[in-house]
Amino acid sequence: PTLLQTESAETGDVIQSQDILNLPLLGRTFYNLTSLSAGVATAGGSINSFSYSISGQREYANSIQIDGVESTTNRSGDITATPSVDAVEEFKVSTSGYDAEFGRSAGGVVSIQTKSGTNHWHGDAYEFFRPNFTTAKAYGFDGAHVPASILKQHNYGGTLGGPIKKDKSFFFVSYE
Repeated sequence: PTLLQTESAETGDVIQSQDILNLPLLGRTFYNLTSLSAGVATAGGSINSFSYSISGQREYANSIQIDGVESTTNRSGDITATPSVDAVEEFKVSTSGYDAEFGRSAGGVVSIQTKSGTNHWHGDAYEFFRPNFTTAKAYGFDGAHVPASILKQHNYGGTLGGPIKKDKSFFFVSYE
């Protein structure tokens, strides 16, 4: 069982790499998994790419951090960079009671940790293919024929990580 954390009053959830890769994602956007955390709701009608309300605040009040660096714009709170699903090691959704270092956000903090290189070579290559025949047919309430949506999705990409100098420096690259 998970031990009770007594060092801080922070509440939130950590989504691990295996969960990110195994759970279904529409459009391969791992931010959709933030709604698995308590206190997170979809903010309808938003123009932001991260349209989630955390702890009842507007989506503009959230902070997205990638490897400790702020990744939201000052004006609209939109995300400036979105790593590939295969490049994310884990991410944490902090909904309340987080440390003062995250003081610029009234809503929540999403801290993303990307993968890194190691002494061993590792990587992958993939194609995410979604054909047109797997989309649901639209339903018209007036009985009129509604044309089928045209949705073809081909995402190609890969990752590669390894040593530059053993036990000293490493690299990791991701492309989608």
